[in-house]
Amino acid sequence: MSNGQQTHDGDEAGQALWQVCLDELSQEMPEQQFNTWIKPLTAQVSDDFSKVTLYVANRFKLDWIRAQYSAKLADVLSRLHGQKIQIELALATREAQGKTAFSMAKAALDARPETADVQYLVFDLEAVKKTVSVAEADVRTYYEQNTARLQSKEERRASHILINAPKDMPAAERQKAKAQAQDLLDKVKAKPDSFAQLAAKFSQDPGSAAKGG
Repeated sequence: MSNGQQTHDGDEAGQALWQVCLDELSQEMPEQQFNTWIKPLTAQVSDDFSKVTLYVANRFKLDWIRAQYSAKLADVLSRLHGQKIQIELALATREAQGKTAFSMAKAALDARPETADVQYLVFDLEAVKKTVSVAEADVRTYYEQNTARLQSKEERRASHILINAPKDMPAAERQKAKAQAQDLLDKVKAKPDSFAQLAAKFSQDPGSAAKGG
């Protein structure tokens, strides 16, 4: 067996030992204490299993765990392994957290048998339609009970083509504007779809002309 394979197997065994330790402590300790102080720890076990380095998120937690839990952790690990194990606490780095978390996840996956739980539902819309029958009286009753929600106020949209003809405009110019307006009206009546195009071209309202009236 190569040194690389031995190291790989040692990492998996070390993480398996740490997982058993966590399982035991989760049963012994109050849930809140375990979730706050022990569960977030990541562990790195030495190749000879003489030392377990526990990585802690910050200095405050490190000092508290050293004072309150390090002896307990050492006792449980030593008992599970059958020989004395030294506990060392260290501030976690991203690299150490990532490496240890990966090892723990892999060990857990390797220990779990591969299974697949598949559920599916076939929805046949046509088949459902055949089973649904709604009486006209039921539709009418539903409408009457929900009239306010189903109805909305009538809305209308008004558009216009503006041809300016102020009162002080000379009579000839006013007559010319009137004739142009009548011509545009005749064109719209003949071809209603042309309204927006005519408005954009002839309307003298700068606010609405470009928008089709």
